Amino acid sequence: MLMAQGLVELQRVAQDGMKVRAWAGASSFRTHGGLKKLQRVVEQQVETLAKEIEKDPGVGSKRAEAARQKAAQQRARRIERALEEMKEVEKRKKSQNGKKKSEPRSSTTDPSARVMKMADGGFRPAYNVHMVSDTAAKVVVAVDVDNAGTDKHAMVPMAEQIEARYQVRPSEWLADGGCNSLANVEQMAERQCQVVAPLPKPRGSKRAVSDPRPSDGKAVREWRARMITDQAKATYKLRGATAELVNAQCRGQGLVQVMVRGVKKVLSVALMHALAHNMRRSWALAM
Repeated sequence: MLMAQGLVELQRVAQDGMKVRAWAGASSFRTHGGLKKLQRVVEQQVETLAKEIEKDPGVGSKRAEAARQKAAQQRARRIERALEEMKEVEKRKKSQNGKKKSEPRSSTTDPSARVMKMADGGFRPAYNVHMVSDTAAKVVVAVDVDNAGTDKHAMVPMAEQIEARYQVRPSEWLADGGCNSLANVEQMAERQCQVVAPLPKPRGSKRAVSDPRPSDGKAVREWRARMITDQAKATYKLRGATAELVNAQCRGQGLVQVMVRGVKKVLSVALMHALAHNMRRSWALAM
C-alpha cells in the first residue's frame, strides 16, 4: 500500500537481528540421557492414568483423570520433539575439530528454542527475529524468525523474500558486521545489490582492512575499497537510525519475550509487531 502511494521505494534497506526470549526456562533444557529418562517416566505416567480411568466409575473423577492424562500426553509429545531437535543441537555444538564444546541440551517446554547470548551479555532461551527496513520510510519490509544465534545466514534469504513479495531488488543493503560475510557480499552482488557493512578486522596480520586478499572475488575487493570512502561511511550511519529505531519500537510494544512456542508461532508474533510499527509509520508519512 505504501509503495503504491510512492511513500516507499525500497532503494536502500537496513538489516538487523533481535534476540527475543522464549517461553521456556533454562531449567527445561536437558541432555539426551535426561530426556530419555524423563520420557520413560512420562510414558509410565500416561499408562498408569489410563488404567486409573478405566477402573474409576465416577464421571467427575474420570474427567479430572482424563485432563491429567491429556496433559501427560502433551508433555510426552514435547519430549519426543525435544529428542528430534537434539540432532540439530548436536550439529551446532560440534567445534571445527569435530569435538563437542559442551553436552547438547534441548528444552522440554519449547524444543525449538535455543540458548543464545542476549544484548545484556547473558545467555537465555530465545529466538532470533530478523527484520529488514526501508531507510527512507523506516517501515519494515521483511521479517523472519529462526533459532540460530547468528545473523549472517539471513541476508540472502531476506533479499529473496523482498523480491518475491514486492518484485523489487534494493540497490543498497546496510548491515552490521554480525549480519555480513564475504559470501554474502558476493551473492548480493550477483543480485545487483551493494552491501554497506563494516570491514572485518584482520586476525594476526598487519595489513589494512581494505587491502584485498588473494582469495577475494571481484565483489569483495570492490566492497573493501568502497567501505573506506566517506560516502560509504556516511551511508552506513543510516543503518543505526533505521534498524535500531525499528528494534526500539518493537521492544517498546512488548517484543521482549514471546508467550508462544515454536518458530512459526513466534514468526506470527513478530509479524504483528511489524504491522503495528508500519501502521504508525503510515500515519506519520501521510501527514
